[in-house]
Amino acid sequence: MIKPIEKEKNNNQKAVVFKILFLLSLIITGILLDRLFLVKKSTLSSTSEILGEEKHIEKPKESFINDTLNSAGKKIEELGEQVLGETTQFVKNTQEKIASSVSQVIYKTSLEPIVNQFEKLPEDQKQRVKKEICK
Repeated sequence: MIKPIEKEKNNNQKAVVFKILFLLSLIITGILLDRLFLVKKSTLSSTSEILGEEKHIEKPKESFINDTLNSAGKKIEELGEQVLGETTQFVKNTQEKIASSVSQVIYKTSLEPIVNQFEKLPEDQKQRVKKEICK
C-alpha cells in the first residue's frame, strides 16, 4: 500500500527553510556590518574634537575586521554546504520512496491480476504453464 510521506517531508522542509533563512540573515548581516565599518572608517579621523578637547581616536584594526569577515565567510560557506548536503539527501530519500511506491503500484496493477488468474486455473493447466515458463 502507498504510504503518505508528507509528514516527514514537512519536517525536513521546515529545517531546510530555516537553514536557508539563517544563511541569508548571516549574509545580510555581514554586508551591513561591512558597510557600517566602511562608513565609520571614512568619517573617523585620527583626532577628533569633543567639547573643545582634542582626543585621539583609535581606528579599528583592519586585520581584526578582515579576520572577522573571513571567519564569517567560512562559516557561511560551511553552512551553505551543509544545507546543500541535507537538501540533496532529502531529494534522494524522496526519490527512493517514490520509486519504491511506483514499483509496488506496477506490481499490484499488472502482475497481481495475472497471478490471480493463474491461481484460478485447474491443476493440470497450471503444470503446463509452469513447464512453458521454465523452458
